Amino acid sequence: MPDPARAAALAIPWLLAACASPPAGSHDDPVDVVRALIAADGRRDLAAALACYAPDVVWLPPGAAEVRGRDAVEARYRTMFATYEPQLDIDVVEHRAAGDLAFVRGVTHGELRPRGPGDVVTVHDAFVALLRRDGAWQITHLMWHPTP
Repeated sequence: MPDPARAAALAIPWLLAACASPPAGSHDDPVDVVRALIAADGRRDLAAALACYAPDVVWLPPGAAEVRGRDAVEARYRTMFATYEPQLDIDVVEHRAAGDLAFVRGVTHGELRPRGPGDVVTVHDAFVALLRRDGAWQITHLMWHPTP
């Protein structure tokens, strides 16, 4: 029977590197970074989520001021993870890569379940992620808005 502590110790570095080191065969597929981000959100894994973003990332959330830089994004994640259990998935509608730049367009859907009192938030957002490859793909800009 495998040792659970040893298995966890072997798995943790892989999980933390999910965005920084795309899986074999996906180096030219930035979609894997966006999928890894959503998976990290579902695990409430701050380190793995932040690894998906470039240090100079810019978020353009609906009806709010832009969020600039990984530190500012981290603060938003800390609040979300303290408040909700994300249960999200994505459907990729379109993606393109040219050289070291790419975009991924799609829809995020699911729920944000409150960790305490509060209402479930239904998520159905169209998004566009712009990515840059500097050794590994990372998200440089993320824009989204609710869809009916």
